Amino acid sequence: MMTGLNKDSGIQTSTKTQRTTAYNASPSTVAFTATAERQYKTGVAIPNYHARRDRGELLPHTPFTQVEWSGRHVDGNVNAQAKSGPNWFDITNFKGSNAFPVSWRIDDFIDHDVDPTIPPPSAIPDYFVQQAAARIYSQGFDALTASAEAKKTVQGFKGVSKRMLDLARQFSTKKMLKLWLEGRYAWRTLAYDVRDLHSALTEFDAKREIWTERAGTSLTQSSSEEVGSYTATSTKGTLTKDTTHTWSLRGSVSGLIKPNRFVVDPVKTGWELVPYSFVVDWVYNVGVALDAMAFRRAASAWTASKGFKCDSIVTFTENIEDTSSWTSSGSVSYEYQGSRSVRSPVSSFPTLPQVTNRALTWDLSLDLQALASVRGSFR
Repeated sequence: MMTGLNKDSGIQTSTKTQRTTAYNASPSTVAFTATAERQYKTGVAIPNYHARRDRGELLPHTPFTQVEWSGRHVDGNVNAQAKSGPNWFDITNFKGSNAFPVSWRIDDFIDHDVDPTIPPPSAIPDYFVQQAAARIYSQGFDALTASAEAKKTVQGFKGVSKRMLDLARQFSTKKMLKLWLEGRYAWRTLAYDVRDLHSALTEFDAKREIWTERAGTSLTQSSSEEVGSYTATSTKGTLTKDTTHTWSLRGSVSGLIKPNRFVVDPVKTGWELVPYSFVVDWVYNVGVALDAMAFRRAASAWTASKGFKCDSIVTFTENIEDTSSWTSSGSVSYEYQGSRSVRSPVSSFPTLPQVTNRALTWDLSLDLQALASVRGSFR
């Protein structure tokens, strides 16, 4: 039986005092909200979580939200002097003008909730959950594919030294490009195979029954804009807003499964040997879909979720400028930072190949036919 999870610090605030001194006037002060912060968690808790995990139970992925944010008055001062006459004034701990059409000071938010985090710009793809499931199944070394391509690998070893010597004797851009493609799409791939084989021999945990993997990507969105301005007798002001949001998008899968140390999967190997298969995988990842389907067949139980983490920084800055009759300067800024983590369980994930949304990279766009030739000849 699940129980609710709800922890909340509430909104905590502190104040500063703005002080104004002026020609032929008594100093004046006013208090304002200078900081605000909050931390909270909501979701579903699993009773006896640690004991059940230690017993080796497969525990469900539960809904969860965790948020931390803070806002602060960074600094603020204004100095103004009339261009004719003795009038002047100074403001220390300047809290900012109220002449802008947007909420930007902590006191402008009546409930003082200044959380700057926002959801991702688009939905989290199911493809990430599919990728995580595929990673669990493919923990072992793909022995069948490696053996099927062994002959081509040997041929590649025999010819690489000759091609490098030929390039040294008579350099050409075409030969250099071919060697570069071979290194990137043949030898680097072979190095990954060697690494996977070493891992299967030395690091593979054959006794492990519960496996968890994640997959995803990161996005960053930044902007800077002027959001307001005003003109008064003694000052002119402009308000700018600088924003940076960074999202980490994830799909997670946990499964009760015993992956094979050495994988022998004729379907997967057959796809790997199809010409241009890696080009198709760049757009629609058939290989991942095959591994994910194999995971579904092999796992006796599994649980999954999608989620994101958003880290945000939003800064408002008011800059003071001269007017026609006053010399004025100064600025005030408020900074808001926040971090939001959200997890939502999912009951299924796609088994068909998904669009990867990977960009067409410069090296991939050079010559797909040449890349396929390299991959087919030397992998």
